[in-house]
Amino acid sequence: MNLQKLFLFVFISAFITYSSVCQKWDLKVDKDGVKVYTRGVEDSNIKEFKGEITARSNMGSILAIIDSVSAYPSML
Repeated sequence: MNLQKLFLFVFISAFITYSSVCQKWDLKVDKDGVKVYTRGVEDSNIKEFKGEITARSNMGSILAIIDSVSAYPSML
Protein backbone atom coordinates (compact mmCIF):
# COMPACT_ATOMS: atom_id res chain seq x y z
CA MET A 1 0.00 0.00 0.00
CA ASN A 2 1.39 3.33 -1.00
CA LEU A 3 1.72 5.57 2.07
CA GLN A 4 0.91 8.69 0.03
CA LYS A 5 -2.40 7.22 -1.14
CA LEU A 6 -3.30 6.23 2.40
CA PHE A 7 -2.47 9.73 3.66
CA LEU A 8 -4.54 11.28 0.87
CA PHE A 9 -7.50 9.03 1.69
CA VAL A 10 -7.30 9.91 5.40
CA PHE A 11 -6.97 13.63 4.63
CA ILE A 12 -9.97 13.62 2.27
CA SER A 13 -12.03 11.61 4.77
CA ALA A 14 -11.18 14.06 7.56
CA PHE A 15 -12.05 17.03 5.35
CA ILE A 16 -15.39 15.52 4.34
CA THR A 17 -16.17 14.69 7.96
CA TYR A 18 -15.26 18.23 9.07
CA SER A 19 -17.36 19.88 6.37
CA SER A 20 -20.26 17.55 7.11
CA VAL A 21 -20.25 18.52 10.78
CA CYS A 22 -20.15 22.25 10.03
CA GLN A 23 -23.22 22.30 7.80
CA LYS A 24 -26.60 20.64 8.32
CA TRP A 25 -27.52 17.73 6.06
CA ASP A 26 -31.13 16.55 5.72
CA LEU A 27 -31.66 12.78 5.59
CA LYS A 28 -33.80 11.98 2.52
CA VAL A 29 -33.43 8.18 2.15
CA ASP A 30 -32.57 5.48 4.67
CA LYS A 31 -33.12 2.12 2.99
CA ASP A 32 -31.25 -1.19 2.82
CA GLY A 33 -28.18 0.19 4.60
CA VAL A 34 -27.88 3.22 2.32
CA LYS A 35 -28.42 6.75 3.60
CA VAL A 36 -28.75 9.73 1.25
CA TYR A 37 -28.53 13.29 2.55
CA THR A 38 -29.09 16.63 0.80
CA ARG A 39 -28.49 20.28 1.59
CA GLY A 40 -28.82 23.56 -0.24
CA VAL A 41 -25.92 25.38 -1.86
CA GLU A 42 -25.54 29.06 -1.12
CA ASP A 43 -26.59 31.28 -4.05
CA SER A 44 -27.74 28.29 -6.14
CA ASN A 45 -30.88 26.32 -6.93
CA ILE A 46 -28.86 23.10 -6.96
CA LYS A 47 -28.67 20.84 -3.91
CA GLU A 48 -25.62 18.89 -2.81
CA PHE A 49 -26.01 15.26 -1.90
CA LYS A 50 -23.95 12.64 -0.14
CA GLY A 51 -24.43 8.96 0.41
CA GLU A 52 -23.28 6.75 3.27
CA ILE A 53 -22.90 3.00 3.53
CA THR A 54 -21.23 0.67 5.97
CA ALA A 55 -18.84 -1.71 4.24
CA ARG A 56 -17.80 -4.94 5.89
CA SER A 57 -14.25 -5.04 4.60
CA ASN A 58 -10.76 -3.94 5.49
CA MET A 59 -9.26 -0.60 4.52
CA GLY A 60 -6.82 -2.19 2.05
CA SER A 61 -9.62 -3.77 0.01
CA ILE A 62 -11.61 -0.54 -0.08
CA LEU A 63 -8.59 1.49 -1.16
CA ALA A 64 -7.77 -1.08 -3.85
CA ILE A 65 -11.25 -0.65 -5.34
CA ILE A 66 -10.98 3.16 -5.23
CA ASP A 67 -7.52 2.97 -6.84
CA SER A 68 -8.54 0.66 -9.71
CA VAL A 69 -9.83 3.39 -12.03
CA SER A 70 -9.34 1.29 -15.17
CA ALA A 71 -11.76 -1.33 -13.79
CA TYR A 72 -14.61 1.12 -13.17
CA PRO A 73 -16.48 0.39 -16.45
CA SER A 74 -16.67 -3.31 -15.57
CA MET A 75 -18.09 -2.48 -12.10
CA LEU A 76 -21.24 -0.87 -13.52
